[in-house]
Amino acid sequence: MFLRNKIAFLLIVLCACLLFFAGPILSENKVDKSVKDEMYQELGLFADGISIVQSQYVDETKPKDLVYGALKGMLSALDPYSEFLT
Repeated sequence: MFLRNKIAFLLIVLCACLLFFAGPILSENKVDKSVKDEMYQELGLFADGISIVQSQYVDETKPKDLVYGALKGMLSALDPYSEFLT
């Protein structure tokens, strides 16, 4: 009987610990999902821009050059100390 109570107590403590640590993680994922959805929409716009440049620009462009240029521009807009390093 004592062993059965001890096992039940350990299971309850284990479940409580899991809920304590999993709760914030699960609720954080809900917030991150909306942020990720917004980011994916903006990345779609970025991909459309690259596609238009590749099809309409006078000279042939490489996707890598366009992406690296975009990253350099993005980081240069933050502050004078942020820089994209290849």
